[in-house]
Amino acid sequence: MGELQAHKLTGVALRLFWVILAIYSMLIIWAFMPVQGSGLKQALGVAFLPAVGVLAALGVAELLVVLRAGLKDKPLNIFLCMVALATIGTPASIVLHNVVSYLAGAWFGAPEEGFFFILALFICPLLFITGSIGVIHSLMNGNGSGVHSRS
Repeated sequence: MGELQAHKLTGVALRLFWVILAIYSMLIIWAFMPVQGSGLKQALGVAFLPAVGVLAALGVAELLVVLRAGLKDKPLNIFLCMVALATIGTPASIVLHNVVSYLAGAWFGAPEEGFFFILALFICPLLFITGSIGVIHSLMNGNGSGVHSRS
């Protein structure tokens, strides 16, 4: 892959990162908005599930672009992959938690399933925060282009 194409893919990956960060932040703000008397929360609630779907699709696109770009800046590459995997993993873990909990309850009368719950509620958001801080730190240090080295 040529240097120009790698530079373009790096730009696409970084634009996707900023869009993912904005949508993820809006969803977190929505989740912690007080419920009583909040017409805004009810109005935004209609767009919540589609926004989660768009976020997961953007995470898949981010992962594919980062892997295809082959960035020379390995820490930036790793942090962008962390953000993408956390973005994909959160809704996937929520769905898997609900499916496994239902099936375990229906078949075995078992209590709630905890693995995917912990993954969705704690591990993936921590991975997202760590990756986001790492990307921003890499960009602030000036090695965020992924193509040019510091001299």
